[in-house]
Amino acid sequence: MKEFKLYVGIDEDNMVEVLHSGLKNDSIPETFSIKHVNRAGICFPTRYVKVVPLSYVHINVIDVSIDLIAGLMVKPSIPRYGTLP
Repeated sequence: MKEFKLYVGIDEDNMVEVLHSGLKNDSIPETFSIKHVNRAGICFPTRYVKVVPLSYVHINVIDVSIDLIAGLMVKPSIPRYGTLP
């Protein structure tokens, strides 16, 4: 993927764009910080993550990993949005 968008949300039909970026065409791992709060500054829960490729270069393997934010930021959202699977 030369260019991509990343969406997150609590269900597959209601996702928010949190990143629009691209990858370099090399073997060096890349890290991206993504938005995790809404316009009011409130952390929003995420159950689904969707990567949408916008343009391609020939890439054999793409490895995606996600590091979560501290549990203290996640737990207050659970009662508001229901239980996590």
